[in-house]
Amino acid sequence: MIIKHTVIMLIISIVLGEEQYYIKINNKEYEFELKDNEAANQIKSKLPFTVTMTNLNGNEVYYQFSGESFTTNTKSVGTINMGDIYLYQSNYLVLFYKTFSTSYSYTELGKLKDPTDLDTLIGSNNVEVQWFKNNTETEDTTKETTKDTTEEITKDSTEEISKDTSIVDTTKDSIKESIEATKDIIDEKTQETKDTVVETSKDTTEDTIKETAKSDGFDRYSFQICVKLNYIIWLYLLL
Repeated sequence: MIIKHTVIMLIISIVLGEEQYYIKINNKEYEFELKDNEAANQIKSKLPFTVTMTNLNGNEVYYQFSGESFTTNTKSVGTINMGDIYLYQSNYLVLFYKTFSTSYSYTELGKLKDPTDLDTLIGSNNVEVQWFKNNTETEDTTKETTKDTTEEITKDSTEEISKDTSIVDTTKDSIKESIEATKDIIDEKTQETKDTVVETSKDTTEDTIKETAKSDGFDRYSFQICVKLNYIIWLYLLL
């Protein structure tokens, strides 16, 4: 239950929570905010992506989206601050890592919330920069936890089904054994009853024949015929 609750809370925090945007350079993450304009929204729609940004003039790194064009709303910015993110012309994504004055015009995209040590991190090198929204580790954790929870639920369900099936099989076997035992008892009692009836019938018939022979004066030949008939009747009952 704790794992399920954690998954639900993580999913809710991502789905309902405010979107957060990050860049990662040399394993260090910086959170940034985007302007509310068409160019910024177009960049946002491309997230996540990873690009190698070229160092230029000792104060910026840029990446050109070849064959693409974003909506521009250029203006003269006067002062560039460390951590500012701009669109140059219509397809150059620019990240500045120094603060300085400029006469160039750009379309504003956003800025890093805390650009501390950005200049030291970049130095004079070209850098690989990952651009993404929400925390990658949170998303990965959510996916992994969701996977583990799904596997746990599936395992529990499988074990429960196997347990129920085992109970059903055991019950079926017990019922079958009870039926067989009952059948054997019935067969045994039926045979005993049949034997008793036949034996009683035989004895009664013989006694009756004897009595009749005595009372009616049957001769020995007639008596023997009656005895044979008695055995025939007895055999018939047995069959």
